Amino acid sequence: MTVAPAIAAGLEQVVEQHRYERLAVYRPLVPVGRADVGFLPGGLEEKLDPWMSAIHDAVVALTDDRSSRDARGLIDDLIDRGQLTLESVTFLRGRSLQAQIVVVDEAQNLEPTTLKT
Repeated sequence: MTVAPAIAAGLEQVVEQHRYERLAVYRPLVPVGRADVGFLPGGLEEKLDPWMSAIHDAVVALTDDRSSRDARGLIDDLIDRGQLTLESVTFLRGRSLQAQIVVVDEAQNLEPTTLKT
């Protein structure tokens, strides 16, 4: 199942209706087949970028005839305005999220104990 409907609904509530301050999208960092790809170079944003490709693809699907580059610009703009965050589930523990819509993509890849915390 695609994450696009959840992204669309969340962005509608944040950007258009101003009912929430931010759409927070979390993904587990679980590679296909659980085979580790090793360390990735760069800062946190560069390390997470490959994992967030599905979110980028969802925004491309939502932007009618826009190109992938336009979708990347839209994502960057929403992040810069504080209306969108893309993070790993790894960084969620202990957080207190106020006035945010939270989407957990690929939750089936999380361990049951992770879901409980």
